[in-house]
Amino acid sequence: MSGERKTILYWPLKKLVSYYRADISPRKGFKCAYNVVHGGGSCSDYFLAQIECSSTLELLKKMKVRFGLCKKGFHSAAKFPGG
Repeated sequence: MSGERKTILYWPLKKLVSYYRADISPRKGFKCAYNVVHGGGSCSDYFLAQIECSSTLELLKKMKVRFGLCKKGFHSAAKFPGG
């Protein structure tokens, strides 16, 4: 495992994101706010990329930051509907 730092939760998390994308995301009725405001992919895209190369602790820290940015993006986008 030269240089690999995958979280021990790698497979369960991949399955969870797949479930989220297939069953939850289509029903919530809106797109990822981070992606809408900043571009560059959704939070689930980011999450999938990070589980490939992050330890569990690193992943939790990165996701906390990303979800915080997504929340700010949501509030920013809500101020400018249609824009």
